[in-house]
Amino acid sequence: MCCSIELSERGRRILGLVICFIDAILAVAGVIVAALSVYLSSHLETNMKFLHDYDTGTVPTFLLIVGIAMLILGSLFSKAAFDSAFPDSRGRFQSFLVFFLAAKFIMTVVVFSASMVCFSHRSVIDESLKNGLYSVMRLYKKDMELKVLIDKLQIQYMCCGSENYVDWFKTSWVNEEFLDVDDENIKSKMENGLYMGKDVPFSCCHVHSSKPCIHRNVVKGTRVKYKPTLYTQGCAGTLIEFFESEILEPSGFFILTAFFLQMFSAILLRYLHTSIDDAALMDPEGIGTAKCCPTVCAGDSMKYVERDKKRKEEEEEKEFKKK
Repeated sequence: MCCSIELSERGRRILGLVICFIDAILAVAGVIVAALSVYLSSHLETNMKFLHDYDTGTVPTFLLIVGIAMLILGSLFSKAAFDSAFPDSRGRFQSFLVFFLAAKFIMTVVVFSASMVCFSHRSVIDESLKNGLYSVMRLYKKDMELKVLIDKLQIQYMCCGSENYVDWFKTSWVNEEFLDVDDENIKSKMENGLYMGKDVPFSCCHVHSSKPCIHRNVVKGTRVKYKPTLYTQGCAGTLIEFFESEILEPSGFFILTAFFLQMFSAILLRYLHTSIDDAALMDPEGIGTAKCCPTVCAGDSMKYVERDKKRKEEEEEKEFKKK
């Protein structure tokens, strides 16, 4: 069923200005989306050493392109809608409105895709972080730069290990050169020449713990000791929670809102376009039928008969003047 309405010149003017305002908002939203892409990129680049087999530029670049497209097209559509609101300037874009309408619907699909990318990207980063953190933890004792990065990460995000502090028990992170390998206690913790003690780095110490932090011999026998003095949440979960709550989800909801505005604007532009074309058949500043459907399913069908009659009369009048 096709929904149609009769629009006067005043109605077309109001509709054009409303579309102009919405598209101006979408242009500003494009700037914000581009800024969000830069913000996401900076955080991914900062933590790229913890991301395994992950391209840090794909999603930010896609969002940046979407943001720039929203800015450029939003500005163009806003100008076209403003000019189309007034009969004197309507001719500048009238013949291009159908192409603008098609571009709007394409842009609507692109904006929706961008929002879905934000919502679904958590799982990709989550898996990459878990694998990446495990790999970096193994280099803790060999690479000073990575050691500093891991300590900063655990202190800043109040986390320990990849999934939890127990991950450090499975990693040889203490350099054996600084151990007395002749000590019986040390010998008991050596496996294939590697020290595998139940210890964690100092950066796992909970800063809000009232007890002294003991990060050596955390496990004695089958009982976990000093657990309250350590961060119990893994860094992979903490980082993905940060990315999701601070960047991905807000970006997804913001872009999804832009999608609904884009769709609403496209529908309004369709009504404006059809009303202008319909009014042009008889009186460009008269009443025109605005409809959403592409087929002629509403309005006064006699208008087309009158149009043909009027054209025929004009042609006959021209022929008579020539004679």
